[in-house]
Amino acid sequence: DKETYTLRKLDASGQRWGFNKVLTKPGFYQVIIDGKKSDFYQVEIIPDQPVAIKIINPEQPSTIDFGQPQRVDLKVLLTDDYGISDAVIHATTASGKGEAVSFKTHKLNFSTAIKNQRSLDLRKQLGLAGLGMKAGDELYFFINATDNHGQQSRSDMYFVSIQDTAALMSMAGIDNGVNLVPE
Repeated sequence: DKETYTLRKLDASGQRWGFNKVLTKPGFYQVIIDGKKSDFYQVEIIPDQPVAIKIINPEQPSTIDFGQPQRVDLKVLLTDDYGISDAVIHATTASGKGEAVSFKTHKLNFSTAIKNQRSLDLRKQLGLAGLGMKAGDELYFFINATDNHGQQSRSDMYFVSIQDTAALMSMAGIDNGVNLVPE
């Protein structure tokens, strides 16, 4: 008994009627047709949850061994209660050793169009050479997703490294032995 709204015709046949209003709290409504009141119907407000992100592939952490293709086949499952509007991969590559480590960030898009779907199975092949990576380098990435209400969510950080065969095959440890002299 607090608010009244006039319904408008939604189709030419007069079979469908409606109105628009953003509801922010629960309550009840009833419809009055030709002076006759309907029963009360409950309006329940279900809060919008952020996008749920599940990275299916690669496993955490991953190492690319010598001779394997230098790529990551990324597979991600996104779900949201009202719809997903965007998803982006944030990747950082780390190159070098010791104090000479350099970092480079990349923002990568999925090739699938995102149009407010509630569930998305996204795939992306990350070519590590295309990101400027070589043996011994590391890739850190996470997925950032936005729902159609503007809420953002972020996955855990994932880690992929390319095996450094030069360090593996180094004979320095065998040649030099162990120095048992106190400091």
